[in-house]
Amino acid sequence: MDDVSWNEFGEIVGKRSLCVKAVQNVVDVISSLEKDLCIRRIVDKGLDVLKENIFAGGKIEKKKFPKYYVKKYGVNNLYKCIS
Repeated sequence: MDDVSWNEFGEIVGKRSLCVKAVQNVVDVISSLEKDLCIRRIVDKGLDVLKENIFAGGKIEKKKFPKYYVKKYGVNNLYKCIS
């Protein structure tokens, strides 16, 4: 992991993502938004941040994962957006 470094808070930063994935219904909603809408620009910016650093955001503890996400999507790691 040569492209990984640590910030002053002990968090891993700098690992680029090969791709950002989403479930199909999320892809459909994002694709249906007009590119000039504010919400679409926010989503696109967030995706760009994830492409640059897969560790962007705050990691959520496993015990706090919504059971629905774990059951339906098989979630094994979860992050929230931090701005």
